[in-house]
Amino acid sequence: MKAPTVSVIMPVYNGERYLREAIDSVLAQTLQSWELIVVDDGSSDGSPSILGSLSDSRVCVLKQANAGEAAARNAGLAAASGEYIAFLDQDDMYAHTALADYATYMESHQDVGVAYSNGTVVSADGSSMMTLTDLRHGIFEGRIVEQLILSASIVTVPSCTVTRRALLEENKARFDTEQGFGTDWLFWITLGTMTNFGYLDKLTCFYRIHDSNMNLGANKELRRRASERLSAKVISAEWFDQLSVSVREEFYRNLLTVVFENDLHKQMVALESRSVRLLPTSRQSTLNREVATRRLLRGDSVDHVRLLLDRALALSPTDPKTVALTKLVRLSPRLARQAAMGWHSLHNMLQAVKCIGRKTSRPIPPTFRRAMES
Repeated sequence: MKAPTVSVIMPVYNGERYLREAIDSVLAQTLQSWELIVVDDGSSDGSPSILGSLSDSRVCVLKQANAGEAAARNAGLAAASGEYIAFLDQDDMYAHTALADYATYMESHQDVGVAYSNGTVVSADGSSMMTLTDLRHGIFEGRIVEQLILSASIVTVPSCTVTRRALLEENKARFDTEQGFGTDWLFWITLGTMTNFGYLDKLTCFYRIHDSNMNLGANKELRRRASERLSAKVISAEWFDQLSVSVREEFYRNLLTVVFENDLHKQMVALESRSVRLLPTSRQSTLNREVATRRLLRGDSVDHVRLLLDRALALSPTDPKTVALTKLVRLSPRLARQAAMGWHSLHNMLQAVKCIGRKTSRPIPPTFRRAMES
């Protein structure tokens, strides 16, 4: 039999609420040359019954003991035979022409290994909220590993993507089963080191936000630990030190001030790491000063603030910001904190001015934000 044009991989775990709609959106595709590989990841609800009722020969149902979404996607990849790979989550849906649009785009862009598209973000009842591209701060194409590293919002969700299967097989590219939250992001970063990305400017999918599909993302501690694991894997990659200085600095800035925000020991270890020491001393100094400033704004121990500022001064003795802040801290920690707050506000205002006229993401709807941050 001729191999299908597109293999759609759908991991399923207790997804009975929206599963039928997701499958029906594949069955309704205008492109007929597809296979749907559904991997039941140990569901205990009505999902197996729904899957057992399917009669289309293009649908293949695999079952496994619960091992997580990444393992389910990998099982689907191992069984796929299509020229292109698409991913559809159990609670999302495709637009009727999605697979045809994917195939047409990839056929006409032979230099692209991965394409991501626009899509509609919908609520639990299917009401439109915004588009995926509204959430993105820009559209990037080509070798975009640096943009991918700095923002998970570039691709946003797997349901809006299509990838050449040959690319995945040649590079043995798979989802990291140890990563947990952020496994999709790590997958795109890895592919970003291998191939060009392209953007398909069409609404191909409906990404659904509801009360149960953000449980892992809603747990801040799980997100923090997963971000820490992802950061460690990125830093240890052989290509990390070849990234631009500004991207490496920004990556560490996020690691130090967000992921390690409450852990001084980990901040200090990171600041002493080989990768940070490969940065110009002025950039190293800036990172030390910025961590000190964040701790000062939080009312942290003055001794910690002074330690970090002394390190910053040793690296760049004439930096005016570091010199001024060090003097203020020695004079009056309270006055230094007030000055830091003023500098922080001024910085934010200047950044807002720089963004005038640029593409920026729309504010996230309250229901979406609560799902991510609660």
